[in-house]
Amino acid sequence: MRRLPATLLALSMIASAAAHAEERDTLGFGIILTNDVYGDGSERQRTGALQTSYIWGSAWQSSVPAQFGNILEMRVGLESRSPDYLQRPADDGRRYAGSTTHCAHTHFQHGAVEMAQGADLVFTGSDTGLVKLPQVVHEICGDPKPSEATLDHQSGNDMHPAFVFGVGPNLHWGESYPPRSFAEESTGSETLVQAGFDHTFGRLGIGRLQGRDTATGHRYRNIDNGAEEGVSFLLGAAVAQVANSIYVPERRGLDLTGSRDRIRAGVHWQGDAASAFFGMTWPGPEFESPSEEQITGSVRVNFRF
Repeated sequence: MRRLPATLLALSMIASAAAHAEERDTLGFGIILTNDVYGDGSERQRTGALQTSYIWGSAWQSSVPAQFGNILEMRVGLESRSPDYLQRPADDGRRYAGSTTHCAHTHFQHGAVEMAQGADLVFTGSDTGLVKLPQVVHEICGDPKPSEATLDHQSGNDMHPAFVFGVGPNLHWGESYPPRSFAEESTGSETLVQAGFDHTFGRLGIGRLQGRDTATGHRYRNIDNGAEEGVSFLLGAAVAQVANSIYVPERRGLDLTGSRDRIRAGVHWQGDAASAFFGMTWPGPEFESPSEEQITGSVRVNFRF
């Protein structure tokens, strides 16, 4: 709870800026669903996540405004982390952890540098109710459900205030969209600093506000601006230095890798009345373990009425 004052300060700054902003409207909505079943077909490690974003602001002019607090993003995220074997978790492996995240962020820019700043509240433990989801899904599919040992040793109920700050240049030259580097610092349930890049092959995405999925690092659209049709391909990578993580507790004898990397690729399609995204992520290990590498898949489908 030592981070609570900083989190409350960030929330108060965003609220104060919003109070002095012009009348604001709903500008967009974004959602991305991730599951390892879409990737390597397993159910382990970072097994599933859902992230949604609601955007409010006075207007959207195809770029992030200079005013702090003009664009507000309210984000809700759900994520499940699982041991390699739901029925017989290894003593030296990950324990089951469900988490919900509630965020208030603002997007602004200084010159050609786009910034995002905000505060999160992360809730963990059985009180989130997320442990019931794999039980229901497994029962419907006829798969083995998490054992009592898995449920008894899941992460405890707690609240983790967090602060997030990210920067990245927002550049494009004519018809080209160069690789976009970024850096982000976050505290809370995990304390880390990461840096990486995103590259879009195609024009889809230019002039749109995009959020970053916490579970995979994929950027997903929150504001559409324009109705061009076509296909874009995306490639990205990031490396993070991790100081601590409640999902890898030292008291269980787990050793953080310290450096955590991930590579991702995806394709975005835009049609006349619908759009879709599918991406793959290759996350590096989060702790020293003989576990096999993992591949997760992410999807987003949107219909225009």
